[in-house]
Amino acid sequence: MRIVFVRSNDYDITPAIPRALEASEGIFKEVHILCWNRHNKQLPSESNVDGIRIKRFIIKTPKPRSFQIFLCTLIYQSWVFWNLIRIRCDIVQVCGFISGVPAGLACLLTRKKFVYDMRDPFALCYKFFKPIRKLAYAMDWCVMGLTTAFVLPTDLYVRYLGKWGRSKREVCVIPNTCHDLLKELPSVSDIVPSKQEGIVRLAYLGYLTHNRGSQWLLDFCLQCKGSIELLVAGGCRSEELKAKFKSTANVQFFGQLPHVKALALMREVDVITILYDPSLPVNRVGHPTKFYEAMMVGTPVLISRGVSVAEMVEKNELGFVVEHGSIGGLRKAVRDIRDCKKMADMRIRCRQYYLDNLKLSKELVRYRDFYLRLAKSE
Repeated sequence: MRIVFVRSNDYDITPAIPRALEASEGIFKEVHILCWNRHNKQLPSESNVDGIRIKRFIIKTPKPRSFQIFLCTLIYQSWVFWNLIRIRCDIVQVCGFISGVPAGLACLLTRKKFVYDMRDPFALCYKFFKPIRKLAYAMDWCVMGLTTAFVLPTDLYVRYLGKWGRSKREVCVIPNTCHDLLKELPSVSDIVPSKQEGIVRLAYLGYLTHNRGSQWLLDFCLQCKGSIELLVAGGCRSEELKAKFKSTANVQFFGQLPHVKALALMREVDVITILYDPSLPVNRVGHPTKFYEAMMVGTPVLISRGVSVAEMVEKNELGFVVEHGSIGGLRKAVRDIRDCKKMADMRIRCRQYYLDNLKLSKELVRYRDFYLRLAKSE
């Protein structure tokens, strides 16, 4: 059997496709990946990695939210449709709505199995006006109707599926967790000096946007020079925001780091910030990958109240929950972080919570069973 994984971004931008590849290893005779080189990296249009055939959509990606990016998206969708027809695979698994449209149509035409790996529900990702949100959901609902099965990162997404979640379609919930890499993490002494006494060190990593607390953290750092240090690493599309990170005295901006280096950085700080805006619907239901990674390295989190995992953090004392946008809330959290005994106990608790509840190895067994059932079904 042949399987194709499709993503409108670099296939390894998050662990979703690498995790699926690991779970399905040895089940399929041929494995293909179709992806969009969205960050304009110097990569070949076609490559073969450990027998996996990777084909990239290569085009200079315009600025987000422009007419040009809309045209590029249509061209990408046509490219995906054509390649799926040409490959004639048995199963297509897509990450996200943009890839779901051409993949769903191709599977409908060729009568092949279509797996919708719903990373972020399309209608919940943006602050749409209500009529626009309904239209976005209707479009996603049509794509959902073409599916054979769903892969979700949390059972909170099941409600979004509507009638398709109550149908005979299989729903496989695989959390955004990670392998236990703590003992394999490298040193970060080459990029981060030893922390000075009396300094509280925060880390903000991943996709760096305003709706993830960027300006809130910058304002807080400006008010707390000499007592707070913010380490920032990840992708940032806004040049204005990037310039602010680089010019703020007590902020260190590293840009995009290799995954293991970013994890090592998380290990060395006092808390990981997950200050997402809970007014954005997806932040109230999605479980951030950074939460699982923070638990794995044993670092507490600083999270906005209303974000999906905030209640879990508060209940199990895995970090600090603050009202979104509150400078006073951050100040209070920092005072608590200065309690060395409390933080040492919390670090032990975070690590143990990961070992008891969040290890990826447990989830991969269920994920592999999902692929075995999919491969055997008619």
